Amino acid sequence: MMILAEGMGAPGLYIQISGALLLIGRIAHPFGLKIDNAGHPLRYVGNGTNILAALNIMVCLGVNILGL
Repeated sequence: MMILAEGMGAPGLYIQISGALLLIGRIAHPFGLKIDNAGHPLRYVGNGTNILAALNIMVCLGVNILGL
């Protein structure tokens, strides 16, 4: 979705924010994968940042499609 947003001429700030969120999530998630604790906070950080990055790009694409 980031490539699609860039191709549609989305502002670079949205793409950079999504990229930073994905990077933070990818780094945090493996540290939260504990065998004895499935509800580790870093696991939630990893999943949450991935969802926020996807939502950020979806809003950006929606704004570009609607021309707002």
